[in-house]
Amino acid sequence: SLVGFVYLYVRSSIESIGTELEDAAAICGASPMRVLATITIPLIRPALVYSSSVALLLGVGQFTNPLLLGRPKNIDVVTTQMFAVTADYPVDYGMGAALASPLVIIGIFVLAVQRWALGNQKRFVVVTGKSNLRPQNGTWKAVPPVLLFGFVAVVLPILALILVALSPFWSGDPDWAALSLDNVREVLANDRTTGAITTSVRAIVMTVILVVPLGFLIAMVLRRQRDRYGTVIDTISLLPLTMPAAIFG
Repeated sequence: SLVGFVYLYVRSSIESIGTELEDAAAICGASPMRVLATITIPLIRPALVYSSSVALLLGVGQFTNPLLLGRPKNIDVVTTQMFAVTADYPVDYGMGAALASPLVIIGIFVLAVQRWALGNQKRFVVVTGKSNLRPQNGTWKAVPPVLLFGFVAVVLPILALILVALSPFWSGDPDWAALSLDNVREVLANDRTTGAITTSVRAIVMTVILVVPLGFLIAMVLRRQRDRYGTVIDTISLLPLTMPAAIFG
């Protein structure tokens, strides 16, 4: 699920730098691999650093997947252990807070490494005319791993979700003759379930309404403020990434 973050960062970065420098290097005799190593990757280094940091921070704070997949097998991560010590009565908030501290330390460390790795971001500015992203011939060698990823990450989970939802009970061995829509009807007829769905949608919509204007405002301020105050604003805007949702919960 974190692949999309890396893809969006890197694709937008590649489109913004265009292909003029890559074409110039190729005209001068550079091989495709040398162009990739000496032109493309250095120019998209900020996108790689940012996307790696985001993926790492979001991965460290994962809760739902480790809870559903790990806890039944007695495999814990920090977030599921935090949940365990605060789920029983009396709630041990002190132990939960102590367990949360490594996540905060890791987040701040990642943010510091990110700023160190980028350094002066003016080094990555490409001074050319209007960016020209010229389509280039691809290679069939890239197709199989992408299709395999899509099959494993999207198709299989959806098929499994449909199969289990249509099964009256799940034992690991599907009974094709017993498949029905009873579970779906029960979900739609349950006021508590439909209320939960409505609450989730309302919360997500309100979140988007709040964070999009705020993020836009921060970006506009940073566009004009590049001195030490801009660095402070940049750091403040990134610090929430170091706070996993499990800590807020």
